[in-house]
Amino acid sequence: MSQYEIQVLNSFESVTYADGQAGAVYGQYPPLVNASMPPWSWQAYDVVFRRPRFDSNGEVLQRARMTVFHNGILIQDSVELAGPTDWLHPRPYKSHPDRLPLKLQEHASKVRFRNIWIRRLNKISQFSPDVEEPLAHFLPEKELLKYVGPYEFANGIKFFVKLDQGVLLGNLNPKTKSKRVELVPQLKGEFVLRRTAARLVFDLGEDGIPKGFVFHIGLLQFSARRIR
Repeated sequence: MSQYEIQVLNSFESVTYADGQAGAVYGQYPPLVNASMPPWSWQAYDVVFRRPRFDSNGEVLQRARMTVFHNGILIQDSVELAGPTDWLHPRPYKSHPDRLPLKLQEHASKVRFRNIWIRRLNKISQFSPDVEEPLAHFLPEKELLKYVGPYEFANGIKFFVKLDQGVLLGNLNPKTKSKRVELVPQLKGEFVLRRTAARLVFDLGEDGIPKGFVFHIGLLQFSARRIR
């Protein structure tokens, strides 16, 4: 439907962020296992996709779900999508037609597709609401305020943390509100980015004010320092 993406990528013996590797529900669910074969091998994706369902007012009745087999190995087990997929950019559902085209996307790399089969599935009545949310560790607003401010990575990219109605939000671009993502506290100084596989671990001073943080995603780590 051009909105709900399963990642296609060369992930054979390759390190990338967890929810962007081959077979990920992009930006939401890393695959259960890296089932990629070497480049220039034909790779198979078997995707069971249940579209979202909306009522007459456009409200979500059932979220979209995906089950995926990559090269015959189960890598996504009936995961429930939070909304259309994007990286570090949780997007809400918006009502759309029941049937939309399949899209194959490339980024100027050598890739070929063949033997594409689509089969319609019968409607099922309902799904069990078993989507997992990260458990939040309560921090009072006085503590959350200590994390607010601008941070800068070694490459000059800035990351901004803001407190909005008691919720910490992170943003790579302060002018684009839709790009904000919620920081869910797990421990003092450690946060996960909601609906992503990313994690921030802050370096706290003796006064509890962060000096910077390490951004963890998959096996990758990026350090950022606090700036004034």
